[in-house]
Amino acid sequence: MKKRILALGLVLCTALSLLSLPAAAVPAVTVEQIPPAGTAYAASQTVSIDGKPVTFQMYALRNASGFGTNYVKLRDLAYALNGTAAQFAVEYDGSIRVVPGRAYTPAGGEMTTPFTGDRIYTGGPLPLRVGSGDTVMTAIALLDANGLGYTYFKLRDLGTVLGFGVGWDDRSKMVTLDTGSGSGGSDAQSLSDQALTQLAGDLMDRAYGAGILIANAGFVETDDKDVIEVDDGYREMAYHRVIGYQTIAQAEEAARQYWYSIWSRRAPGPSDHEMDMMRHQFLERDGALYKGDDFGVGGGGGFPILERMISRTADQAVFAARMDWGDPEMDFSFEFCLVLEDGAWRYLDQETAEDSSSAQDSPAAMARAMLGILDASCTDACLLDLDGDGVKELLAADGYTAKLHTWQDGRLTCKEVGELAGGYQSWALCQDAVTGELGIRYANSGGSYEDTRYHYPTRDTKLHYVHSDGEGSSFRYYYIDGREVTRAEYQSILRRNRELEVLIDGGHWYVMPEMRIKAVRSELTDLLAGRSGRDLSDQTLLAQAEVAANRMDDLYFTRAVGGFVRWDLTDSISAGAFIGDGFGDVRAYRAIDYQTIAQAEAGVRELWHRIFSRRYPAESEYLRSMLVEQDGAVYRIENYGLGDRGGYAKVTRMVSRTADEAVFRGYWTYGEDEVYPEDLEISLVFEDGTWKYGYFD
Repeated sequence: MKKRILALGLVLCTALSLLSLPAAAVPAVTVEQIPPAGTAYAASQTVSIDGKPVTFQMYALRNASGFGTNYVKLRDLAYALNGTAAQFAVEYDGSIRVVPGRAYTPAGGEMTTPFTGDRIYTGGPLPLRVGSGDTVMTAIALLDANGLGYTYFKLRDLGTVLGFGVGWDDRSKMVTLDTGSGSGGSDAQSLSDQALTQLAGDLMDRAYGAGILIANAGFVETDDKDVIEVDDGYREMAYHRVIGYQTIAQAEEAARQYWYSIWSRRAPGPSDHEMDMMRHQFLERDGALYKGDDFGVGGGGGFPILERMISRTADQAVFAARMDWGDPEMDFSFEFCLVLEDGAWRYLDQETAEDSSSAQDSPAAMARAMLGILDASCTDACLLDLDGDGVKELLAADGYTAKLHTWQDGRLTCKEVGELAGGYQSWALCQDAVTGELGIRYANSGGSYEDTRYHYPTRDTKLHYVHSDGEGSSFRYYYIDGREVTRAEYQSILRRNRELEVLIDGGHWYVMPEMRIKAVRSELTDLLAGRSGRDLSDQTLLAQAEVAANRMDDLYFTRAVGGFVRWDLTDSISAGAFIGDGFGDVRAYRAIDYQTIAQAEAGVRELWHRIFSRRYPAESEYLRSMLVEQDGAVYRIENYGLGDRGGYAKVTRMVSRTADEAVFRGYWTYGEDEVYPEDLEISLVFEDGTWKYGYFD
């Protein structure tokens, strides 16, 4: 077997057989309502008993979502606890009796499974005699090939009635059983500063590596002897059977449990990208789960280094650290927390800790909290109002992920809306064409894949398109929320989710993120001072004008090449008959949203005026030159030579300002050492309750 990192903190259970009704006072447990009959699935779990790992052979019941709760034999547990302070004997005289404190006499067959494979069970609430008292617990009964019965109960239930502790250990990633014999772990709250600092370094390293481990499915165990070969039309790959899980859904839940064995539950879980990478490594076949051999995802390249403890309370400790990239210009400092949760210290980034601190319901409090996000190693950002309530949300990237921060009930809430990990990423404002709801579209594309995520306040939709990127083969697969679908179904979701305005993308070299953060910071500073809407300061409008100048140049180029019209890369025609054969085999790709050029022009004007003031009409001459109508469809010609300006704009001063328009001057440059005369003029116009881009000369 290949031993990988086990990460399940599933509730363990243990076994008994039928006995009489309860008669005396024993600590009560919650009786779970389970189906009276069904399938129990073979499983295993390693438990740390007073620091010593012991692997139990168990059976699991699954709920409606496919997630399992494990059960193990009573005699196995009695055998493992013999000689500890929690030892107990097992007696049988027509019913089973547990005798706490008495040594267990082995009957043979302990720590082995009397069955092979999955089994049919019967189950429900059953009574148990504990000493001279009685209680009731949930149980399942299994029969072996000879008709001999075995009854299984939950470990936590027995821990309650027999007096031993059941918990979870972050460092070993195991369920723990503390018998009270004096060899168990120390109280987490009483750890010395030195011990807690050492734990902080370990949790910090594991927190930064948890995403990569999940993406590589490193928390599962596979069987070298159970292998299948799969040919996907591109190559053959060996898949090994996964031990303990039969479905991808079960592995997903295990990944989340692993994540939260390290991270606080106040923090977001694994990213969509990491979970998708994990799913792509698995294959469900004949009731079993298999993992491919040839997958692998690398890390980001940086290394977190713990520096010191800053402060500590009874349930939270703050630490200073830095990220070492091997280049002083790229290194940055950050802070993080350990929080005491469910009896164990867990990792929490400082940003989330501040987001969940004491509530203050005011625009100034929101601005102060959002400025804190910008100060915490933010690399790109923008402000937008998704729900139209006049309160803006903050979309911020931090070098690893992009998160949407929303002010609710006097505090910031945080939702991850895309990861910066390979390929080309962009974020756009999108709209559900059916409901009118606004959301964030995240796109990540590489050589042979396109991932698209639509994040709305009420729902999320995930699209994945994978295709061949070489001449050796040709394949295309489409997925919606992890389910393989047809091309038509895939495109119907694309059409439903209209893309309105790009929010964060590559921009002009490295300057656009810096400009956007400057503009966001200035607007939040205004809000902190009580200024908003039409009343924004000259300094804030100057920063927004600089973003506008560079966005405008991009948008003119985007329009000129038909970029406002989304296309289907799987459906193309030759454009030679329309632009001439001298350009080679230039292709034209079918438009997703429009069937005629007239529809495309109207649609582009609508999108254009979400960004530009309606005072300045959008020309459509360039757009028409990039579109072709043929056989009841519109095709967009790929760019065949048109390039953008190449430099970037610097806006230096405000020329004039009225109640609803501000005019600025600046220059175009190709580098800090190349300064040109002020030959650039731009305006911002207050329209529809916000400052829009006006004219660009």
